[in-house]
Amino acid sequence: MKNEIQGVVEEYFTKQVQNGSFLHSLTVGGSKYSVFSQDDKRRANEGDTVSFTAEENKGYWNIAGNFKVLKRATGHQQQQMKQKYAGSEEKKQASICRQNAMTQANSLIAGLVGAGRFAELSENELAAEVIRLADEYFFPYAKDGSKP
Repeated sequence: MKNEIQGVVEEYFTKQVQNGSFLHSLTVGGSKYSVFSQDDKRRANEGDTVSFTAEENKGYWNIAGNFKVLKRATGHQQQQMKQKYAGSEEKKQASICRQNAMTQANSLIAGLVGAGRFAELSENELAAEVIRLADEYFFPYAKDGSKP
């Protein structure tokens, strides 16, 4: 299925993938679209109005055919777009810190259990202790360096 997409670029990033090509990924109208290229040259910036054909493939939307920038955003518009979507980046970073905190807390508890500590705790109580350690100790430190 193909769709004609036209809208304002909310986010745009590129990253090199294993085979040496570059993944270009952008968000328009809250939906993500991507295409692979041999270079990392940006085709648009946040705030630009673009038009392209998108094709769904296994749940992913790929940019297919011509990609056109209909209107370039000014520096002021680009800054507004970055501020508007900065919250999603903060949520992503918090999620990464939370995952790391859980991993570290789980490792600590596993080591203590292996050393014979917490033998009196049930499985649910051990899980609660992992969560408590992650929330109170590891997450604040991973997120901003705060110590308990």
